[in-house]
Amino acid sequence: MVDGNKKPRPQIHEFVPTNMVTKRQLGIFLSAIAGLILLWVGVIDRIGMGEWGGFGPLQRIGLGGGLLLLAIGLILIRIGNRPA
Repeated sequence: MVDGNKKPRPQIHEFVPTNMVTKRQLGIFLSAIAGLILLWVGVIDRIGMGEWGGFGPLQRIGLGGGLLLLAIGLILIRIGNRPA
């Protein structure tokens, strides 16, 4: 029932365009990028690029950034199909 001065509350689907990027899509994209970063860090370590052996500080930064990005992506995937 609508009173004289009150407008009906709009539904959420009225505001969401059909071509909007959802949190799930953004999470899948970020997880894919994180997977590529982690794979690349592993490949670089395996083929021994650089003068020194071992796991260097830039590889640790890449690994930490990749894991952080993967965690954010997985959280966004679990949130669902709401707009990003």
